[in-house]
Amino acid sequence: MPLKIRTIAPDELEAFSRCQNMAFGNEFYVDSLEHRAELFEFDRNLAAVDGANIVGTAGIFSFEMGVPGGVLPTAGVTMVSVKPTHRRRGILTALMAAQLEQVSERGESIAALWTSEASIYGRFGYGQASEETLITIPRVHARVERPVSPQGTFRHIDGEEAARILPAVWDAMAERHAGFMKRPLAWWKRVVRDSPQHREGFTSNFFVTYEVGGAIHGYVRYRTKGSWDAHDLPTGKVKVEELISLDGEAYSALWQYVFGLDLVDTITAPFRRSDEPLYHQFADSRRMLRDIRDGLWIRVVDVEAALAGRRYSTEGRLAIQVTDSFRPAASGTYVLEGGPDEASCQRSSVPAEVSMSIADLGAVYLGGTRVATLAEAGRITGERKAVATADLMFQSSAAPWCPMMF
Repeated sequence: MPLKIRTIAPDELEAFSRCQNMAFGNEFYVDSLEHRAELFEFDRNLAAVDGANIVGTAGIFSFEMGVPGGVLPTAGVTMVSVKPTHRRRGILTALMAAQLEQVSERGESIAALWTSEASIYGRFGYGQASEETLITIPRVHARVERPVSPQGTFRHIDGEEAARILPAVWDAMAERHAGFMKRPLAWWKRVVRDSPQHREGFTSNFFVTYEVGGAIHGYVRYRTKGSWDAHDLPTGKVKVEELISLDGEAYSALWQYVFGLDLVDTITAPFRRSDEPLYHQFADSRRMLRDIRDGLWIRVVDVEAALAGRRYSTEGRLAIQVTDSFRPAASGTYVLEGGPDEASCQRSSVPAEVSMSIADLGAVYLGGTRVATLAEAGRITGERKAVATADLMFQSSAAPWCPMMF
């Protein structure tokens, strides 16, 4: 019996989840299904079915993502798996093809994902569009060169209040950082619920806001893990899950708050920006250890809509040849005209000035990977002047940043 690719019914969620967990080598917890169902979009999640058994999965969360100059609906690709018993049968390829067709039918021009292995998704047209940084700071060296004198106040809030007042602060970042996903209410409920199995031995969340005149200018969400050495000296850890700020004062004040926590030996902060300002504030920048990794991967699904949907750092006109081997109908030459205020893009028969694959278009789309860098790597080709124009146009004022794993 041939495999079928289809959406699943609510009573198939457990089988879907067991397949995914087996593929990733994770423990399955039945009691997590109820909470998972709150996030699950049954009409967007596909299963590969062999007879009565689910042997492959591919999911999507519907997001709004910041792009240079705006916010666009984005398919957040996730839960991609194939059971070890069914590898090398083309299941992943079939799931990816069906999923991208669904994304196209829904009118979403871009898809985004976090990749479990960097070698997998390039062949499906995804390109690495951002980087994320794991910061590690020895507490004894957590000193900035020019400390601020906070004009505002810090306030500890509980999870219920956090879910009510912090979404506006979080969502505002999508207007400032390409790659930033607005967080739906169901996701805030997940953050506040704070399941113990995801804490890695740390405490539950602490939420602290920074407020000026009663208005929230930023907040930090963190956890702690207390410990002492053989001499009763504190060796505790702080994990900064989120530090979100609307201005420089709030940013500096919140970091200084973290540095002032007692009984701490090490501070870690995952999913930070690749251009983190804190590095340039440190009194001894070498003491701030940065582990830079690939972040968000972008797949352009509708070239015309995606290129017209973002803005560009300088005015320009380009004829771009795009090659899409996975979805050949998208291959062609597109004329892009854009600048800081508006943009348009149309398929054309004019001679191309710059040529790239659909994956490389995804890589440069958020402005985090430079066109000039990919040209030097031999991935983008074209006339020198056109490549230089494309490089200037696609650059973004701030590095793309997605601090939310999905």
